[in-house]
Amino acid sequence: MKSFLLKAAWILLFAIPFIVKSDDAPVIGVVDLIDNWDVYQDKTVRVKGYASMGFEACVLWPDDPERSRIPFEYWVWYSELGTGCAPGESGKQEKYGYVIIKGVFNKHSGGHLGMYNGTIYDATITWLDDSNKLNE
Repeated sequence: MKSFLLKAAWILLFAIPFIVKSDDAPVIGVVDLIDNWDVYQDKTVRVKGYASMGFEACVLWPDDPERSRIPFEYWVWYSELGTGCAPGESGKQEKYGYVIIKGVFNKHSGGHLGMYNGTIYDATITWLDDSNKLNE
């Protein structure tokens, strides 16, 4: 019995973290990501927010298309898996909307010209709407 319990404890402590997929990570907000960036450093994250995708403008900010109301400290750069941030070169059009972005967060990288508070690398984007609205 003792041997069984030790094996079970070993499996729970060491094996399960390798089985759990990063898709199982909870969806967090941009404010949580920035306010707790040490926790998320070099980790795969899933972040919900409002995004722009345009030439040199792959930016994620909290759920509000009215960017002027969001403090700049909560703007995060993202680099899409396989294309980086150059929609025109990849055949994509500029786009705005609510998203969930999954990728690896790096608090030390400030994105384009180092202007942002971190970068989400190798991002995959799930567009939650096609409103394509900004500052209306």
